[in-house]
Amino acid sequence: MVRPSISAAIERRVRTAAQSRCGYCLSPQHLVMARLEIEHIIPLAKGGSNAEANLWVAFPICHRRLGELGVLRMNELDVKTAVATAVTYLKDLYSDEQLKNLRLEEVWLSDDEKYWYITIGYDSPTSVRDPLAILRPPEREYKVLKVRVEDGRVVEMKIRQP
Repeated sequence: MVRPSISAAIERRVRTAAQSRCGYCLSPQHLVMARLEIEHIIPLAKGGSNAEANLWVAFPICHRRLGELGVLRMNELDVKTAVATAVTYLKDLYSDEQLKNLRLEEVWLSDDEKYWYITIGYDSPTSVRDPLAILRPPEREYKVLKVRVEDGRVVEMKIRQP
C-alpha cells in the first residue's frame, strides 16, 4: 500500500504552528540534537489522514517511546492543535489582508466536550480615508472560532464585540 504524501505547504504550516516544539515533551528543537518529524495524531493505520488538523511534530525518540505505546496526549496538546487550526483557518480566510498583532485571547471547551471555542484578536486595519488613524492606538477586532474536537474542523466563526 502506498502512503499518500504530505504536501510541502501543509508540512510548513504544521511546523510553523508547532513553533519548533515537540508535541509530546514540548521541548524546543534548539535544545535537542534531533530533527522534529511530522507525525499523525491519529495514525493512518487507525483511520487517520494527512489532513493538517491530524498532523503535528515530534522528536523521533518521543514518538517511539510514547506514541507507539499508545500514551494519550494531554488536554493541553489538544488545545494547542485546536488553536493552531483556528489561527491557520483565520489567516487563510483573510489572506488578502495582513492581520497584525494576532493573539490568542481565550479558549474554552464546551460542556459536552465536543467543541473548542477559541477567541483570536488582531489589530483592526486602519482606514485609508483617516490619515490620523496611525496616531491612535489600534482598535482590536475579535473572532470566536468553534472547532470540532472529533475531527479538528472549524465549523463556525463569529464576531465578538470588545
